[in-house]
Amino acid sequence: MLETLVLLSSLFAPWFSGSHGFNSVRNVEWQCEKPVWTAGPLMDGEMFKGALTAPCVFKGHGGGSFLKLRLVLNDWLVAEATAVHAGPIDETYQGMPSTYFDVTVSTKNPNVQGVRMDVHIAGDDVSHLLINNFSKQIIATGTGKYLKRLDDGFDLTATEQVEQV
Repeated sequence: MLETLVLLSSLFAPWFSGSHGFNSVRNVEWQCEKPVWTAGPLMDGEMFKGALTAPCVFKGHGGGSFLKLRLVLNDWLVAEATAVHAGPIDETYQGMPSTYFDVTVSTKNPNVQGVRMDVHIAGDDVSHLLINNFSKQIIATGTGKYLKRLDDGFDLTATEQVEQV
């Protein structure tokens, strides 16, 4: 499951560098608790399965809104992907306005060169942002070629009153 953590951090490193602290480039403070297993780990036949969760607190300082953050993430994904196979496509995902992409992204993990995935960036544009990534193809060598699926995501919910800008 370490592959999952390394890949997740490399996908979103430009937004949230390091494991916690202040990122002045993106103007956000954040800190995460230690990841815990919320499912598994277990072997299902010959497949390792498990889910890790790490609750985090984010505090933005640049103004804007959840809508602005969703739109910035859409633009960032297009710019950072090594290939955009489809999207941006407007959709409704888990009851919220969303943008769908089919993209391939590179990673910093030497055993996982890239991941093709379906990405949903959804939000109510007031206090909730949901980003879910579902792998379709993993381009890997060495120990990375044992990865069959790599899904991850973020679920950001405001815990205080959010001012609309």
